[in-house]
Amino acid sequence: MHLPGFIHFLATVATGVTFGSAQEEQPILFAATQNTDPAKGIYTYKLDTTDGSLTQWAITPLSFATGGTNPTYLQETTDKKYDGKPLIYALNRATGIGYVSAMTLNANGKLDLLNTQQMLGGSPAHITLSPNEDFVAVANYAGSLSLFPLYENGTVAPETYYEAFPNGSRVVMDQQATGHIHSTRWLPNSNHVVAFDLGGDTLLQYELDTTAQTLKKLEPVYRPPGSGPRHSVLSTNGDYLYVTDEISNTVESSDSEHHDPAS
Repeated sequence: MHLPGFIHFLATVATGVTFGSAQEEQPILFAATQNTDPAKGIYTYKLDTTDGSLTQWAITPLSFATGGTNPTYLQETTDKKYDGKPLIYALNRATGIGYVSAMTLNANGKLDLLNTQQMLGGSPAHITLSPNEDFVAVANYAGSLSLFPLYENGTVAPETYYEAFPNGSRVVMDQQATGHIHSTRWLPNSNHVVAFDLGGDTLLQYELDTTAQTLKKLEPVYRPPGSGPRHSVLSTNGDYLYVTDEISNTVESSDSEHHDPAS
């Protein structure tokens, strides 16, 4: 069983989590698992903050009818709610076709499926929410980028933007023969999103057009040949973007607004 991603948020009274007779907030952690067992999918755990231990609470099975048995990544909302509950978006690989599903946590620890949308890309690897929580960007390792608007209630609308990247830098042939979009990052206080193309050694920059529900291409940022940019993290103040390169085993820090290398 492969655990590609973890997320957590505080589960409140609405989740039915209790300690004795008093209902309290408790950290809940979810694990997305790649497997071939239709009875398995997303695991829910309770976190004991006193000793750091995890207790398995429930398993939400995923079938092909609801988007596949291989959830690869999870993303939770911060502000957007469905009937007062935070939403969780799950990527599913299925049998080479990509899906994104919207879910909420119920009182028994399982996730209730709200809806699922199919995408044009395959092998979805990473999903991120726009700052206003009205769009999700999906990085497909098979070599494409997808954009999905979110309805007012948080469910997923049909895909409105798709772009394929068939050509890689071909420096490291077993990893860069074609494009491999491994993750995305929305930049703070803007409608800009960056997609990290491991196969093309490129940081692909876009501006979100919320009216047309599409992405406008901006000037890309090129990493050194054979570097393989994979993931990123923003500094606490949002001023710097740190990019990890899988192939060259390096880290670059850049100005998050202009991507000017800082070191």
